[in-house]
Parts: sequence; C-alpha cells; structure tokens
Amino acid sequence: MSSSMQGDEGRHSCTVSVVIPVYNRNEILADAVRSALAQTYANIEVIVVDDCSTVPIDGSLASISDDRLKVIRRERNGGAGAARNTGIRAATGDYIAFLDSDDEWFPEKLERQMEVLAEAAQSQKPISAVTCGFLIHKENGGAFDYEDVRMPQPALGLERLVWGCDLSPGSTLVVSREAFLETGEFDESFSRFEDWEWLIRFVQAHQIAAVDQCLCRINVGTRPDADRVKASSNQLLAAHGKRFRDISFSIYMRFVSTIQLEKCAAYWHDGKYPGLIFYGVLALIAWPFRDFRFYWNGLKRFCSTPPVRVSSNKTRVLHIINSLGPGGAERMLTNVVVGTQSEELEHHVISLKKDDFYAPTLRAADVECTILSVKNVRSALEGLITISKLIRSTKPDIISGWMYHSNVFAFFARLLSGEGRRTSLIWGIRCSLMQLEHYGRQLRLVVGLSRHLSTFPDLIVANSFQGRSDHIALGFRRSRFAVIHNGFDTTRFAPSDAERARMRAELNIQDDVLAVGVVARNDPMKNYPLLLGAVKDMPGVVCVAVGLETDELPEQDNLIALGLRNDIPQIMCGFDVLVSCSSFGEGMSNSIGEAMSCAVPVIATDIGDSKHLVAKTGIVIPPDDKAALEEAIARLRDDPALRRNLGRQARERIEKDFSIEASREEFRRLFLTGAFGDRPC
Repeated sequence: MSSSMQGDEGRHSCTVSVVIPVYNRNEILADAVRSALAQTYANIEVIVVDDCSTVPIDGSLASISDDRLKVIRRERNGGAGAARNTGIRAATGDYIAFLDSDDEWFPEKLERQMEVLAEAAQSQKPISAVTCGFLIHKENGGAFDYEDVRMPQPALGLERLVWGCDLSPGSTLVVSREAFLETGEFDESFSRFEDWEWLIRFVQAHQIAAVDQCLCRINVGTRPDADRVKASSNQLLAAHGKRFRDISFSIYMRFVSTIQLEKCAAYWHDGKYPGLIFYGVLALIAWPFRDFRFYWNGLKRFCSTPPVRVSSNKTRVLHIINSLGPGGAERMLTNVVVGTQSEELEHHVISLKKDDFYAPTLRAADVECTILSVKNVRSALEGLITISKLIRSTKPDIISGWMYHSNVFAFFARLLSGEGRRTSLIWGIRCSLMQLEHYGRQLRLVVGLSRHLSTFPDLIVANSFQGRSDHIALGFRRSRFAVIHNGFDTTRFAPSDAERARMRAELNIQDDVLAVGVVARNDPMKNYPLLLGAVKDMPGVVCVAVGLETDELPEQDNLIALGLRNDIPQIMCGFDVLVSCSSFGEGMSNSIGEAMSCAVPVIATDIGDSKHLVAKTGIVIPPDDKAALEEAIARLRDDPALRRNLGRQARERIEKDFSIEASREEFRRLFLTGAFGDRPC
C-alpha cells in the first residue's frame, strides 16, 4: 500500500493516472475521456494511448481542452495489453485506473474507490486495488437495448479467479502503481484475456476490494472471433494451469472447466454450434458439480443474449397467439398487424389452434398466417418443432407472443431454433390478476412457468397499467415492462341512427325499452350471473348478450342471447348502455372501448384499467356489487339526457386518447426502434 494514502488528507493528495487505450474508436472516444475528466476526484491525469489507429483520433478530442489530458501514439499496433503498458510507463500518478475507450465512468467512481483504498490503508489491510459494480449495456441498432447490472465480489486470493474474470478490470480497476510494478506489466503476447492473466499474477501477493455500487457503464462491442478466444484460452491454461493445480486438483479442474466454457461461449456468439456443444461437453466433464444456479444463470444468458440484427430494409415480426378466434386479443393483433404491414414491417402470424376467424382479414392484407392444431402434449411438441423450423427459415427480427400460452411457445421455439442471438423476444400480457381456481390445472402451470421465464424476454408488453402491476407483484420481471393500451377503430365503431333502428327492429326492442348490452364470451371472469340477476326483475330493461357460448346462458324473459356474431359494430349501435361486470382478470376491455367509440355509455366494474378507460364518461362500480349495478342501470334508464351526454363524451375520449391509429403507431415504433412509452392518463 502506498504510504501517500495514509490519512484523510493523503487520500485527496494522491494522483490517479487514468489510462485509456484506443484503436479506431474516434467516434466514441470523447465520451470516455469526458467521463474521466468529470470525476469528482479531480487530482487525475488522463492518458489516451492511440494503438496506431488507421483513423486519426485527433478530431474527436479537438473539443476537449484540459491540461490533465495527454495523448500518446504508438508506432505499431500491439493490442490492449501493449497500449495499457505504454500508458502506465508514461503515468506519474500514485494509482493507475483503467478505462476502455468505449466505456464511461459515473462522476463519483474514483471518489468512492479512493475512499475504500484510504480506509484499507488506515486499517492496514493488504488491499492494493479496488473494483466496482458496473452496468453492462449493449445497443442493437437502436432497438431492444440490453442492460444488466453486475456487482463483482472482492478478489482476496487465487481461488476467486478460478471461475473467470468477472471484474471487468479494463474499466473498473484502480490499482496502486507500486503494486502494479511489483506484479509486472500486461503480457503483450495475449490477444485476449490479458487482464485475466495479469490478475492471476496480481492476486498472488495482493488483494482487490470491491465497491458495492454501480459506478461505470460497460458498452459491449464486437466480440472477438472464436478462434482467437480458443487460442488465448489455451495460452492462459498453459501459463497458469500449474498455479491452480498446486492449490488442489479440484481447483485445477474447475479452472479447466471455465476455460472450456469461454470457448463454448465464443462459438455460441459466432453461431458455430458444433463447437458450442463440443466445448460445453468438455466443460461439463472437467467439472460437473456446479450448482443449479449456474446452469439456470447460464440458460438465462444464453436466451437473453442481446440480439444481433442483420442489416435489412425490412423488419420481420413473427406473432404467436393462442388462436385467431373472435376474441379481444385476436382482434387487437389483427388491427395492429393489418395497420402496420408495410415496406418497413413484414408480419407473419401463427395461431396455435385451428380457430381462424381473423385469418381471412389478415391474408387479405398480405399477411402470412400459419394455423396449427395444438390440442395435447404431442401436438404441442410438434407445434414447437414447426415454429422453430419456421424461425430458422424466415429469420424474423422479432418474435412476439400475445398471451400466456403463446408467450411460453415463443420462448421455447426461439430457444430450439438457435436464432436467439439475432431475434428479439416480446411477451404480451392481456389481463390483470386472474383467479386461477376457476380454470384448469394447465393454465395454472403455464402462468407459474411464465413467472419463472419472465427474465428472458427483451420486453413484456401489457395492455393495462393494472395488468403490469399485478404481474410484477406475481413475480414477473419488473424491468422492461411496457404498457401499450388497446386502440379502437372509430371509423368502424361509430354511432349510426340507421343501424340503431335496424338492429332494434331485428331484435324486436321497443324505443322505450333500455337495451343493456354485453359483449363477452360466457366465462367465469365475465360474471354473467351478476348482470342477469341485476336485470331479471327490472322493468323497461332488456339484456342483449353477444359472444362465444352466450347462447348457452340460462333462459330469462328479458334476455336476448345472440351467441357469436361478426356484426358487433352494428349491434352496438342498438345498445343504450354497455355493461362490463367482470369480477377479475380484465386488462383493458375491447368491448368497453368499442362501445364508447359508438357513443354508448358504459357501466363497468373497477377491474384492470376499466376505470382509467371509462374515466368520467360512464359509471364505474365495485366488482361483484349487485346493488350498485342495479342502481347504475336504473339511473341511466331514467335519464336519457345523461345517456346521450355520457355517450358523446365517451366517443370524444376514444378519439382523443385511444384511437387505433395511436396504438398502431406505438407498436410500429416498438417493432422498428425498440422504443415504447406508456399512454398518458
């Protein structure tokens, strides 16, 4: 430990030499230099070492005027180790700090690290270097940027490095100049792992502390090719294998396993899967006793590797949905896909089930549809294989799941396809908290599996704020969880006196009778018993139920059960009020928004984002409250002027904040750029 670090005053008097090696990164070098010069610990010198770049770096630094900045140019290219050594030889500071030319420091990085070194000196701990937490960041052409926070542990001995070099010393390490010179320079013969090799020598006599804060940003650039990694891995094993073997044979075999895994990862990034399998097997043979967390974390990194986009004028999106039957999610998917199919975006839709209600609409817009027939375990496996083959052949840029089952299929299909490196994964959440006891065991298993797999998607898109909150509380990953609300076609769903008269005549509903409409499948979450019980003995009221299996509802004198229909916009024009009395699970109801677009006032239970959607243009009641529902229906029955006023306000709200054009634009922007933004309240 340098004696100049003793005491509080000494901590501030020590000079830190920041060494930044650079080769052909003139467009981003200035950001790294500025982040070093902006440190709250100001007693520094910044040494930029140009490793014989083919592109001059002078222009990128022309705007930086600071006496603490020094630029050195090497006469020949020697690699990162040689460039760092050149900078260290020119350094005058008591401490050396390393910063790669494509990374950035947060302002308090050196301050926090020098405090740790000062405290170690005062307590006479054998700490000669300090690392810190860092943010891994990878851009993907502006889309689906990947970030992950890493918090390395202290390195107090050689065994700490047996599992690899996770300190990212090229941008996190601050080391005593005295200890560095005692250890020796970087081995310039290494084209890769020169920092790991140096650390193995360093920890023989010194210890490395760690600041438990994220203090820098590591920007992941182009990875070295597999052959280069393989050569450097073998060189590292030859140089230091004996050091680990001298500790114990088991430590040595762990080191061998880690070396093989480095090769395995390199072949994975190069897309050379035979090499991936070969070195993965060798790693497992060398040390098969890693705990479950290692394999789980490895799988997560394998599946969530930032996708690498292939340059193309068109973004290809593969959508997977449970079915293309007449449901809300299916209608929203169709609206988005048909409205965004263009020279920029090419869509392909896969339905897991044979229901193909919306398939003709999609095909009419030149959207390719693949209809599967998933009914049991065997057909599910066959479907996974079919989808994975399709991914390999079409090479989509994005795979987008739309509901629980299709999300899981999207995850496993991408995994089986081997296209995870170039294909982003988006999950869709179309509901709020479900009461799973009303459904079969399969759904409970799928939701549970989804919770555990939710760390893998690049983005999860919910259609409601409540859905997002409920799923985060359920254990879904908090980060990268966006909300894109449903949008509604105000041209197709529009008020029409002619359609109103025609539909009421068809259904034999008199002008003085309040037509209470509900558009929802016959399902426990939709709570038909509540509505039918509320209107059963109510004079001047008729209930019109439209949706899958509504024709199987119990017969009732004032109930018109139409079953499944494809003329919903026309039917809604005949309603006086729409009721949504869901007791759970609703995300953002399509039927509510569509009724509002038709200038029909809404009575809705406070489930999902129904209250947010309806706002002051309707009546929101507590779920499962029959008395409140009866009161709301009676109020609108007895006040035609209020119905007209609320209906007018409802349509204005949809036109202003929830149009299909706005929703399509959010999805289009998401698919093309990876950008997203929650809708305003």
